[in-house]
Amino acid sequence: MSDSRRLVLFLDDDPARHSAFRLAVPPWWDVTGAHSADHACILLGGQTRYDAVFLDHDLCEEDVMSVPGLPTRKPTGMAVVDHIVAMLEPPPSVVVHTMNPPAAEEMCRRLAATRRIIVQRLPFHLLLKQLELRSPEAPCP
Repeated sequence: MSDSRRLVLFLDDDPARHSAFRLAVPPWWDVTGAHSADHACILLGGQTRYDAVFLDHDLCEEDVMSVPGLPTRKPTGMAVVDHIVAMLEPPPSVVVHTMNPPAAEEMCRRLAATRRIIVQRLPFHLLLKQLELRSPEAPCP
């Protein structure tokens, strides 16, 4: 792998979003996809050190627009946030791309409180637009 490669973890339960994201990112981004919070935490706990992590919150249809702190059918992106916050060496950049505003605010608040992570909130449709506008030389967030 050359120095210009960027290791990226993308969490979302929607396969169409995975496809759209992969089509929008620069070719030097090495994207690893996760469809569940558990899988994302396993990947983050492995040997790979990601340059950027992109997180959704609601990870199944039954949990769409779930309220942070209330029970959900499946673990949400908040579980991944809690895992990242507890890491000794968290990824330097996290983009919260959930369309759930209260969840996005809480995820960003928890991540920013570490003061070790650059946090950006960008709903998925705006994330795709930003990626399309990004210059070819731009690094990942």
